[in-house]
Amino acid sequence: MAVHDFWEVAIPTFSGIIGAFAGGVPSYLLARRGSKEVLERDAQSRRDNERAAAQRVFAKLSILTNSLLDWHQQTEAMIARAERDGHGAMPIAQRLSTYAGIARETMPEFTAEELALFVNAGEVGYIDDLVLLQRRHRAAIDNLVAFGTMRSRLHYQMAEYGETDRDATGMSRTIARVPVGTANRLKLEADELELYAREMRKLLADFAAFAERVATAYGDHIRRYFDDPTMPGFARTEAAEYEGPAIGATTPVAP
Repeated sequence: MAVHDFWEVAIPTFSGIIGAFAGGVPSYLLARRGSKEVLERDAQSRRDNERAAAQRVFAKLSILTNSLLDWHQQTEAMIARAERDGHGAMPIAQRLSTYAGIARETMPEFTAEELALFVNAGEVGYIDDLVLLQRRHRAAIDNLVAFGTMRSRLHYQMAEYGETDRDATGMSRTIARVPVGTANRLKLEADELELYAREMRKLLADFAAFAERVATAYGDHIRRYFDDPTMPGFARTEAAEYEGPAIGATTPVAP
């Protein structure tokens, strides 16, 4: 092959290689930059989703905790009020009223996405607390509903055999003449209702204490994970209406 033929072939070939390399380097750099931007957007989106999940957990935790505290405080307030009104000798079951509307109470449940937040935060044990809290909330409702049903049934059964009046404090009293067999059955029901009321009182106290512990731990877990001291949490506040504590939202001020 002649020399001039070589250069006729080589020059276009080298030009093509150099052109491809020159075009490839900027494309590679652009691809690297584009990939980095996608990763940054994904990371930000994931963080935003986690913050949204934390806000949902906060709202549900507020409902669950304050409901349990409220039922515990109402129970203790009714018992204490009967004592102040001069009915301290009455059984616990008779000092308690039924809990109106309790069967329609909202029962929030934590989703898998919300619980996964605490896996990412390294607080796996806290997931157990949240799941147990929602179960105890449901158990408290079931117990309160059952108590109300049993108490109302016994009250109206007694009323069938006598006359009922109320004193100035609103406490009702039934004076009845009951056949021996019926009297024994009603006494048995009253005794079982009293045992149920006493155990329910202890249960509500335990559930309320547990709920408060779970709620107050939330803020520390969330602030540490997001490295944000302004994330909201919970703290004890006084609830004058029921003469006991409640859990209120708090938002710390960043130092």
